Order: sequence, then structure tokens, then C-alpha cells
Amino acid sequence: MVESDGTSDEVDRLCFRNLLDDPHDILYFKDTNSRYLRVSRGMAAALGASDRVARQGESDADHYDSVHAGRTLADEQQIMVTGEPMVDVEEHQIWPDRPDTWVSSTKMALLDASGQVIGTFGVSRDISRRVRAEHEAALSATALVAANAELRRVEAELRTVLDFSPDSIVRYDLNLRYLYVNPTALKILNLPAHEALGRTDSDLGFGEGVLDGWEVALRKVIATGASSEIELMVPWTSGGQQWFHSRLAPEFDVDGGVCGVLAATRDLTELKQAESALAHQASHDPLTGLANRTLLSDRMTQALLQLRRRPGGVAVLFVDLDRFKSVNDNHGHEVGDAVLIEIAVRLTSSARLSDTVARIGGDEFVLLCHPIGSGSDVDVVIRRVMKALSVPVVVGGVRLDLSASIGAAMTSDPAADATRLLSAADAQMCVAKQDGGGGFRSEAGDAAPGFL
Repeated sequence: MVESDGTSDEVDRLCFRNLLDDPHDILYFKDTNSRYLRVSRGMAAALGASDRVARQGESDADHYDSVHAGRTLADEQQIMVTGEPMVDVEEHQIWPDRPDTWVSSTKMALLDASGQVIGTFGVSRDISRRVRAEHEAALSATALVAANAELRRVEAELRTVLDFSPDSIVRYDLNLRYLYVNPTALKILNLPAHEALGRTDSDLGFGEGVLDGWEVALRKVIATGASSEIELMVPWTSGGQQWFHSRLAPEFDVDGGVCGVLAATRDLTELKQAESALAHQASHDPLTGLANRTLLSDRMTQALLQLRRRPGGVAVLFVDLDRFKSVNDNHGHEVGDAVLIEIAVRLTSSARLSDTVARIGGDEFVLLCHPIGSGSDVDVVIRRVMKALSVPVVVGGVRLDLSASIGAAMTSDPAADATRLLSAADAQMCVAKQDGGGGFRSEAGDAAPGFL
């Protein structure tokens, strides 16, 4: 560790005190019987106490489900016997009086000055949000929340936590210069320690878009002496971007004045990607990737609302493949799915950039055309759709001549109802299908482009 002033012991004690007093981090030390020697305020709160001293002498059996308590006891006994740590282990916590939670834990043997094992120590992070996001999205996301590095006893333990933490941990002075940068932070900065220490984020080339939020947050902690949190998106000059969540805590000198800021930063990029994937699944058809009925309904509602500010029109084309059941019956669902994907591609290429293409049923597709100035705008789309669907689809050497029945409905009334507009287009599609398929109808009953 490189420090700008003060002795190493003083800095270690100062940082150790701040970590144990942090109401968020879950840090703990146990004796050889797995009873708590020291816990952070975050750990005390998790166990249901406001004072971190209140839980000393207790064990996990006093708080957790017996299965979980027994498992942690066995793990800790094994660590003390073998000396081998458990790193970044996901634990399912079952509480008798609250919903289940998940944490990512790192545990190591606690040694005295002579190297003798006198217990265990560990650090945990609540990863319940990430686990639930993974379950909902059915994704095999990698661990999003890493454990803080292990503590050795007092000064030595703190240095281990800082140096081996998978979270980025840095210390700033009052001029926002780096006093300490742990290995994870150096990896993010892509710099050796001697090039980072004593310099500011501005010196290291971070853009104004990042600094505007980050430095304001740091200076606020210095000015108020209060902890805070901030979430930032950092675009890299080499390409790509990462999301970070940081907890900022003031550091105090012996007189109680703020002397710097301790920042613990976690990479949220994979969590953001998981949340984005979940949102996409909720609004898109899984086979074709087109908008689903939910997203289509929202887009239709928004399009009608825009008519209040910008007069024009909204048109809906309801496209239903003719005799598609025979494709599945004669060639199998795998071929049928391939056909639907190809139709989705053709409809998308036929639509305008401002239009929305959706799949709302087995072989039912909808084109939402907006904005439109006149019927001729929709005529163009219809002609493209008819031309695109007239080309045979070839799947695995099988040539399929397909046709579709198309119904259309249009309105320029901002008070129109989206559901009724879609139903009107559906009804016209049914008329076109009753006429033998392969054509289209509009609300006005026209049988060729130019119906609006």
C-alpha cells in the first residue's frame, strides 16, 4: 500500500474503523467456536441490531435457519483446519422471520501475530437483486457482486481486504488526488500504481461527462461529511461502456474533520445487461424478435397521442398468412418457424424506419404505420408487403409459395381507441380471407392500394 501521509498503522486503523462503522458492508470476525468477535454495523443490522457490539458472543445458530447455520459452521471449521479460504461463494440465507436472501461471501482463517489460527473472518455482499434478475430472465449470468477481500487481524486484515477486493476501492484527498488505489481499481484504470497516485481523475483523462457527476459527488461528501451513493456510465475511448455503482464515505482525521473520501465501486455492467434482456423479453416476440402485442399496444397509444400535437394519420395493417397450418402439418414446426422468421424479415424490410412491425399470434403480424400524411404513404408500404410476400420461401430445399390476407384501418382522430383500431384492421383481414386470401381490404372496402 502506498500512502501520502501518516503511518501505515494509523491509516489501517482509520480505514478499519470506517469499514466496521459502515452501515452497508457486512464484515465479521469469529472465534474458533464460530461466535462473533467483531461485526460491522452492516452485519449487525442484517442480524437485527442497531449496535454492532450487541451481537458479540452470538453465533449463526442464533439467527439463521438451522441448515444454513450448520453449513456455515462446517465451512468455518474446515477453513480453520485446512487454512484454505472460501472465495466468492454464493450463499442462500434462510431466515425464520423474513424472506430469503442471497449473499456472496469470502471467508478466511483469522491468524494472530505468530501465525496461529484463532478463528475466521469474512465479508459478504447482498446479491439478492442479481439472483432474482437472473431467475426472472432465465439467464446464466455470472456473479455480479463480488465479495470484499478478506480481513486479516486489525491492520493486516484491512490491508488484505483492500488489496484483494474484487470491488474497486480508492482513497481521495481533499483535492481529489488518489491516495490509494487497490488492484481492481488499477485494472479498471489500466495503470500501474505509481502513475495513478497523486493524480486526479481529470489528470488521468476522464471526460467531462463523467467528471461532472463524479467530482460533484466527491466534493459534496467533503463539504457535508455525509456518505452518499452514485451510479455512473463510463464510455471508454477504446470502445464500449461500463456501469458502476459507488458508495462514497468521508474519512475523518483525529480531530473529526473530513480529510478525504473513501470510494467503493462495483461493476454493474452485467446486471444492467441482464435487466435490459429481461425488459426486451417482456416486450418482444421470442421467435422473430419483433415487437409483441404489449409493445404494439403501447406504440399505438403513443402514436394516437402524438396526433394531438402533430396532425396526421395512423394506419394499422393486419397480416395473416393463408393456410399456414398446412406448412406445419406437411413439413413440421421447425420449417414453420423458419418461415415465420423469414416473413418477419420481409415485413421489416417492407416497413419504413418509423413504423413498428409486430407478431401478435401464430401467423399474425401487424404493421403500425406512423406518421402518415395520406393514404399514399400506406399504399407504398402495402405494395412493398405484397411484393415481398409474393416471393416463394425456400427452407431446407423446400419451396413454399405463400400468400397472406391483409386488412387495413386508418384514423386521423387523436381520440381514437387503439384496441378498436386494431380490431377494425383484423375485421378487414377476415373479409380478405373470406374472399379467398392473397389480397387485402380496408375499412372503406377497397380492394387495391389507394384505399385511404
